Amino acid sequence: MVADLAATLTPAPPGLPPVAERLQDTFTGWRDLAAATAAGDDLAGLDPWAVRHLRRLARLEAGWPAATEGRTLLHLDLRADNLLLTPTRVVAVDWPYASVGAAWVDLALLLPSVTMQGGPDPEPTFAAHPVAAAADPAAVTATLAAFAGLVPARRRPPATPARPPHPAGVPARPGGGRPRLAAAPHRLGLRHRAGMRGWRRGRPNFSSRGAGPSTPARKLAETSEPPGPHEPLTDRRRFGVSG
Repeated sequence: MVADLAATLTPAPPGLPPVAERLQDTFTGWRDLAAATAAGDDLAGLDPWAVRHLRRLARLEAGWPAATEGRTLLHLDLRADNLLLTPTRVVAVDWPYASVGAAWVDLALLLPSVTMQGGPDPEPTFAAHPVAAAADPAAVTATLAAFAGLVPARRRPPATPARPPHPAGVPARPGGGRPRLAAAPHRLGLRHRAGMRGWRRGRPNFSSRGAGPSTPARKLAETSEPPGPHEPLTDRRRFGVSG
């Protein structure tokens, strides 16, 4: 199916954004963590391997926009629940992230889910696939580094907002008594608790339904599976594009 789509959808119809524009605010995880380190975050909880190689990972990630340039119409969210099996073929549905880029990008983002669900190892499968035959290894590495950066960055707990000071002269609680001020704003919790299982082997542990745009945030918080590439975009829009 991926090979057929690449052949049929190259060149892509005009008017669609490139991958780098579609995901410009998504594949920034390692650089976000590097900036947090520079600001004094100790990144406690991040895998020690990732901490040691953070600068290199951030540099690799910075190269993903150029690495994904191409002329093929891409789905960008291929996973089990976006595929329909018919007696004669596989149909890709749900195309809200349609964009233009290198033909191998869809394959690279799909394979971790395939492996999680009992399929073959991503690396030899990618290497043997016709869509990846002309892929630049350095470009693939940069893109996979950017994709893997979603795991720790998206699992960082949000900072707790500071409590505003209580207005002077207004009782802190209803009722009588002397007016008093509330306690000073509490400190923000910035400790990192991201998990990195699967990064070194390149196998994000996606859930059986994937973890794409329709996955509830609370489900991601309750499980150890990393999100898919578009988890923050929770508004699922069905454009009716298939095939």
